Amino acid sequence: MSEEANSDSSTSESEISACSSSFNPLKAIYSAKTKIPVQNAPMYENLSQYESAQKGSNTIIPVGQRELVMKREREKEMKKQETQKLLEEKNKQRFAKFQVTAPVRKEKVSHNVLTRIQAMDGPLATLKECVDNRLRIKVCKSSNILTKICFFET
Repeated sequence: MSEEANSDSSTSESEISACSSSFNPLKAIYSAKTKIPVQNAPMYENLSQYESAQKGSNTIIPVGQRELVMKREREKEMKKQETQKLLEEKNKQRFAKFQVTAPVRKEKVSHNVLTRIQAMDGPLATLKECVDNRLRIKVCKSSNILTKICFFET
């Protein structure tokens, strides 16, 4: 019985050893006795990360290399800003001909009683004085087809 346990442990050690011909990766993953042959080997989250690293795409950085991640993020940000500046410059050049200032129309001066009253003489000048002095007045207007008469009462 002890020989079976010994042979079982020896087979399990040969199955756990990465250099062995009878290596079993599933047992190696779940075994506590697994020895890593290279101590500085990069760690990957899954097989797709490992495969992409083997192909040389270098888009996925192994776990534990924070400096490389930060460097890559800075490079991405710089590239993004550079492309944004180039795009803005192209847009400025593209729409430069449309940004020529159009002739500005002068605002039409509204001609109402309050703007005309400034230059008038007569009863409207009296009305303006009353407005400037804030006097309350009563305007009585009696109109006829031929004449228009206006009376101020204070």
